[in-house]
Amino acid sequence: MERSWISGAAAGVALALVVCTSSSAAADEIVIGSGQQGGYYDTIARGLRALLTTELGVLVDHRSSAGSVANLSSLADPESPVSIAFTQADALEVWLESSPEFKEQVRPIGKLGKECAFLIASTAESGSQGLDELNRSGSAIAVGEGASGAAVTWPYLGDLRSRPPWLEPRHVDVAEAMLGFGKPEAGDVAAALVIQRPIAMGGAVEMVLANPERFRFVAIRAEDVGPRAADPSIPYTFEKVKVGFGTNYSAEVETVCTRGLALAHKDKLGAKRLAAIERAVLESGDLVFRGSR
Repeated sequence: MERSWISGAAAGVALALVVCTSSSAAADEIVIGSGQQGGYYDTIARGLRALLTTELGVLVDHRSSAGSVANLSSLADPESPVSIAFTQADALEVWLESSPEFKEQVRPIGKLGKECAFLIASTAESGSQGLDELNRSGSAIAVGEGASGAAVTWPYLGDLRSRPPWLEPRHVDVAEAMLGFGKPEAGDVAAALVIQRPIAMGGAVEMVLANPERFRFVAIRAEDVGPRAADPSIPYTFEKVKVGFGTNYSAEVETVCTRGLALAHKDKLGAKRLAAIERAVLESGDLVFRGSR
């Protein structure tokens, strides 16, 4: 897989905000493709909308989406009004493999910070099984919608892995899958994967912290992937992160993390507007992209 554009021009930033351009540069409105309502991408999009509305004096809107892949699709679509979009860096790399021309159409304009993969399994059903045991169990893993970041991250890690097997991904709702662990209606789904910032609360991660008797985090270590985990060109780092807060409502998790970018589609925005956006973002400091720290 080609990694040079991300590892070089993006300088290791693994989650991307992408701004696409097409022949619609004259459009008055700027449309941001964000993420699920109430999520991190959605929050950042609201801040960026406020900044650009104030600094550029133009109409700016943001649209919720299923996640990284949906955003990239809208950004690349010349018929879509989305001209700025957020995505994970691994999702961007996968997109570039099938559409290499896309890298000439977009430009990074900001960083969205670190997001990590949280692999979740049932405490009761899988006990203390590690990733290798889960992989050998013949089970499947819930990764959410097909346009989500998790739906890209899990197969990507599987492609890097030096030995089979790897849990088969299922495009089903993560929270529903977790509640069904161990029940007949869950079928073969015995694990779930979410991608989020370690400091964020809510959703599947909070379900684990609030119900340790039912759910647990499963470590994802470099040795689970194999020698390619050490390749500096891949958009991942393997590290131990803390989720939650305090001493009784937190956990340290060994896992894999990526980062987020902001990119601009040159044609949809046009050179003059793109330059104005970059200037506004630069002069704002970390007001909008505070999560890049």
